[in-house]
Amino acid sequence: MVGTAPRAMLVLAVAGFTLGGCEAKKELPHARVHGKVTYQGKPLTYGSVMFFPVEAPKDGTLQGASGDIQPDGTYELKSQSTGGALLGKHKVVVYAVDLGRSTQPSKGGTAPAATKGTLKSVLPKIYSDLSTTPLVHTVVDGDNPIDIEIKN
Repeated sequence: MVGTAPRAMLVLAVAGFTLGGCEAKKELPHARVHGKVTYQGKPLTYGSVMFFPVEAPKDGTLQGASGDIQPDGTYELKSQSTGGALLGKHKVVVYAVDLGRSTQPSKGGTAPAATKGTLKSVLPKIYSDLSTTPLVHTVVDGDNPIDIEIKN
């Protein structure tokens, strides 16, 4: 069984390949996707949201889209050099990893020092795994305000 940290690194690497891959021969239709991520009723203050198309486009290029979660819980997706996500149905993965930050300042600085240890997801594992995530959303032409609520 793969641990949480290696799994997170694998998915982030896959996202990097899909987002930074080769130039597309033809620009496929994208739409703006943005919203707010909440966990147990409160805004999630850090992490990433990734949308992966359920079906690959006709050209076979799997173009995922991702966005960083801001301190107020909001996100906006980008894919390759284009804003937004491909039109169609997507599986959604949400990552929020505790980086093990100490509350003590680092030597000679004011930022908290990182502590040694393993990366730990603050969300239930099912939301950070493409094969188990229950989150599915459809992106349509135009503006797509999509709030993501994680309850358990």
